[in-house]
Amino acid sequence: MFNLPKTEKMEDIKTQLETIKKDLDGAINAGVDASKEFTQEKLDAFNEVLEKSNSSIANLEARVAELKGHGMDDKDAVAKTTQEALMKAMDTDEFRSFTKKESSRFNIKDLRIKAAADMTTGGQTGQIVDNAYLPILPEVERKFRVRNALRVGSMGGDAVQFPDVTGGEGVPDAIAEGGPKPQMDKDFALVTYPAETIPGYMRISNQMLSDFQGLSSYLAYELPRQIYNTEDTQLLTGNGSSPNLYGLSNGALTDADLASTSFDGAIANGKSNKFDCLLAGVGILKARDYTPDAILMNPQDVATLAYARDDNGQYTAPIIFVDNVPTIFGLPISESTAVSAGSFFVMDSQNVGQLFQREGLSVRFFEQDGDNVTENKTTVRAEMREAFAKFHSDACFTDTFANVTAVIEAS
Repeated sequence: MFNLPKTEKMEDIKTQLETIKKDLDGAINAGVDASKEFTQEKLDAFNEVLEKSNSSIANLEARVAELKGHGMDDKDAVAKTTQEALMKAMDTDEFRSFTKKESSRFNIKDLRIKAAADMTTGGQTGQIVDNAYLPILPEVERKFRVRNALRVGSMGGDAVQFPDVTGGEGVPDAIAEGGPKPQMDKDFALVTYPAETIPGYMRISNQMLSDFQGLSSYLAYELPRQIYNTEDTQLLTGNGSSPNLYGLSNGALTDADLASTSFDGAIANGKSNKFDCLLAGVGILKARDYTPDAILMNPQDVATLAYARDDNGQYTAPIIFVDNVPTIFGLPISESTAVSAGSFFVMDSQNVGQLFQREGLSVRFFEQDGDNVTENKTTVRAEMREAFAKFHSDACFTDTFANVTAVIEAS
């Protein structure tokens, strides 16, 4: 290997490459163990590399001039970064093989430029962008998870069980002196919410794991993201039939419960909006002594709330932002694409139920799975196990804006 002293200027790199070429010429003239045609082939190959290297250097110099024109003074830093990348490329078995005449090609393929100071996409040249290498870009994560609106705890065993009040007779009453006291009773039934598993896996070739930079970390992010997406759906609409969770919509109040209440025909036809529908949901819960503290909506519907207008085209602005969180009646609105556009949830999160975690989300890599060993593959598995116990199903109101609108405009 040729010893290259560290330099500070781009011209020094050119000089060093020319020196290497002269050394190879000297080796050929001295009669190294190869024929003239063989050595000429090596020299031609190196001349090709030298030409490409000079082109890269010219492009880099142009980029440095461009940066300097933008007021930057980082030429030395960029030049040093390029020189170090070039020296690193030469300190490889591939280059040693080339200098020993064991290989006819040597490609400088990892000459990448680091950013020196702040740079914008508009200021990038084609050369630098082509040489940039970005990691695998992750999918966009939901900013809000349904579990964030619920109480969360841990559990042991395979299920959560508790006695639920299913009915009863008699109520306390005022009585005259000496009169009989009213008898009361309550009916109980044991309810069981089993821990359900939400899993998923991917099988990937070992070559892909090795060749794609950052693939392992990407999978460790992407699989949990999809598991949590499925959990969101289960917590909202799971039907409770194993292996599904018992979601918020099961047993929840709906537009049918608004009928024959003060909300039935409360607003003139065509005058209601999404704000009125939310008010109906809040009102029906409060009428049952619940304290609603959370609203779940699709971001599209939150946007339409924000630009609601009256007949004169004036914004009614029913949403108030508190710490950058939209609120109505003091209730925070949580936005999630897990909620279908056109529908909404209003709930008392302290009474509706609790999410119990049996096994937290885990991501594991396995080589011993199926034909993985013989096919050079790896299995990546993500899973978690949990139960959602509903305490008071009617502590949640959910429906579509269209259905609720039909009820409150029934007159």
